[in-house]
Amino acid sequence: MDSTVTITELQDQAPKVVRRAEQNGSVAVSRHGRTVAFVVSRARMEAILETPEIVSDRKMMKSIRDYESGKARPRAFDSDEI
Repeated sequence: MDSTVTITELQDQAPKVVRRAEQNGSVAVSRHGRTVAFVVSRARMEAILETPEIVSDRKMMKSIRDYESGKARPRAFDSDEI
């Protein structure tokens, strides 16, 4: 299924387009062949909003780099640590 819909398709099939965005993260909306907007899932939007917070946290970024390089292993957290 295509990840782009026209404004007319969005108007006619909004619930279906929203479900597709929930499944795929986003759906582009076009007017006259040009993308003018996106329907974005809640999960994708939360990730977008969270990214600057994570990137600005030096300790968090060091942990991520250490994990990606194999220097650190994931561990379980107790509920009082979260």
